[in-house]
Amino acid sequence: MEFPHRLAVGREQACRRLDLFLAGLFPALSRSAWQRLIRAGGVRVNGRRVKTGLMVEEGMMIDIEAPAQPAADQGIIPVRVDLNVLYEDDQALVLCKPAGVSVHASGSGDRQPTLAAAVAARYGALSSMGGAFRPGVVHRLDRDTSGVLIMARNDIAHAFLAAQFAARSAKKTYLAVVLGVVEFDEDIINAPIGRHSKHREMMVIRSNGRSAQTRYRTLERFDGYTLVELEPETGRTHQIRVHMRRIGHPVAGDALYGRGPVKVHEITGRGEGVAMGRQALHAQRLQIELPGGKGRRVFVAPWPEDIFAFVELLRRHRKR
Repeated sequence: MEFPHRLAVGREQACRRLDLFLAGLFPALSRSAWQRLIRAGGVRVNGRRVKTGLMVEEGMMIDIEAPAQPAADQGIIPVRVDLNVLYEDDQALVLCKPAGVSVHASGSGDRQPTLAAAVAARYGALSSMGGAFRPGVVHRLDRDTSGVLIMARNDIAHAFLAAQFAARSAKKTYLAVVLGVVEFDEDIINAPIGRHSKHREMMVIRSNGRSAQTRYRTLERFDGYTLVELEPETGRTHQIRVHMRRIGHPVAGDALYGRGPVKVHEITGRGEGVAMGRQALHAQRLQIELPGGKGRRVFVAPWPEDIFAFVELLRRHRKR
């Protein structure tokens, strides 16, 4: 589907609320997201702004456009954070997210710097589909995961990008250093994921969880560690970290699902300090079609310094 978009209501589609009608046609966006877009003026019926509860009738012409919305109305305080921009146009931004910075605020009064706030400070209006505390956010990375991330500058671009993640046509590739020596050169992990019943910040493998698949390939083995490439075929919260723990190889440095920071002496047998202080997980590549007819592109985020230094330390001291 191309945006902006015009469609005519057919006989079989009549007598439905506008928000339900659109959510049924374009399920990549929730009903509440469509309601926000309608209220913002991004959807017009027969050329006019309307209410979300309008009953559509046969022959109505519906135009879906991107509303302009100032950053100040988006529920965040713009802040200054250095941005590593890999690509930008008037529809989307592709960034290399640093570790230690959250993609968006939690909505609980937290005023820590976020990537969304930094982007709002530089570029102004962003998409509103994700809600007041997630302007521009189409997908996310964990706070301590680095790498490539795409953001939408308006709601139509957001819908176009979000539909690809929902359809799994957007392809993500990660690099990770995991604990232990991985046996297989490549394999796929297929295990459903759900939230922990007691520790709500954690995800676990559950028979009644949502289906989740991660494909991995072994790149380099060390004594006690392995460098792997991973392609999540679904997008569950903490998916890679949970799946690698499932097969006995948690991500190195992961404090929630593994043993926490890796000390230098654990690698070299001597010395002080930390060799890997956060999960050694990096979103290296994103393949996705850009909105506005700009075609399918591949974006690559270079290795962050801490993971590069960690792998070099393993090569010097833990080479098999």
